Amino acid sequence: THNVVLCNTGPYTVTLPAAAANTGKIYYIKNIDAEGDNITIDGNGSETIEGKTGFLLDQQNLVIRIISDGSNWHVIEQSTPTNNFIANCDGSGFTWNDVVSTTGKTWMDRNLGASQVATSIDDANGEGDLYQWGRLKDGHQCRTSGTTSNLSSSDVPGHDDFIINSGDWRSPSNDNLWQGVNGINNPCPDGYRIPTTGELTEEMNSWTTRDHSGAFASNLKLTTTARRRNTDAIVDNYGNPGNYWSSTRGVRLLISASTQGTYVSSWTYNGGMGSAIRCIKDY
Repeated sequence: THNVVLCNTGPYTVTLPAAAANTGKIYYIKNIDAEGDNITIDGNGSETIEGKTGFLLDQQNLVIRIISDGSNWHVIEQSTPTNNFIANCDGSGFTWNDVVSTTGKTWMDRNLGASQVATSIDDANGEGDLYQWGRLKDGHQCRTSGTTSNLSSSDVPGHDDFIINSGDWRSPSNDNLWQGVNGINNPCPDGYRIPTTGELTEEMNSWTTRDHSGAFASNLKLTTTARRRNTDAIVDNYGNPGNYWSSTRGVRLLISASTQGTYVSSWTYNGGMGSAIRCIKDY
């Protein structure tokens, strides 16, 4: 369902295939023209892109990621020539830097959707958005998004509501949505992906202490994020524990300072809960 289109030696127009025949199709389109000549993305016939008949990539290294809803095309990710994706819930640009952990892996230095690198273990500005496992960056991850109790029968619900559920937002469940940079619904920017359970476990085992203090003391500055409950969409657990999705449906890293003992572990949960994401750079 993914295609990458690299546009060089412009200016010219790229005409998209019919959205009606490509529901759920995702395209990455990048302007790689050294002189930054205009690349115009055009809908098929009267079909639109984000409500317009065309979309302009007018600088080198501009990238968009678009998806078909069966009628038109929607921009789900847009970048500038630097690490800046116009994707934060408040309308600001999401920026980040790379950071190398003690395992040698390269990660984003903040959670997806966070406005800054965390300055404390419970820094609200460092928590980022709360995703239901396997969903796109379609607006549902915003903490004040609307809700619906109607489960989705497809990988792309086609709306920005958080889906209230008893176990998963999709019926039937699909376990193959977030694997790798070409994962069907990978919400991370180009070149990044959701970490595997093994990668999260490796990070956990590299900390000076396997607890919330060790998580924050690491190069990743992981925080004790909130969660969004799948049963009623209420955001709770501020400050304890932290929940980070892996690429395996329902499995997340739990960072806690529990009264029963401070621990970090991988726990199996349903995919319908809203949890944080820390993207890893593909290697």
